[in-house]
Amino acid sequence: MEKERLAAVYMLWALIVIIELWWLHSVSIGTNDTASHTFAVTVIAATLVMGAVGLNLLGKSKGQK
Repeated sequence: MEKERLAAVYMLWALIVIIELWWLHSVSIGTNDTASHTFAVTVIAATLVMGAVGLNLLGKSKGQK
């Protein structure tokens, strides 16, 4: 059951990243503002780091039991 839960969390994280990449694409088409691009890339990078760390910690905590 824990592997299924971890897989569901991973799929949700992947969906969020895909939505953010679509958002970056729409921002880059709609404007040439550097601040908007920087903000979008920062949000995507933060999501990637937080999701990777969270999945890593979740996997380790479930594997140690």
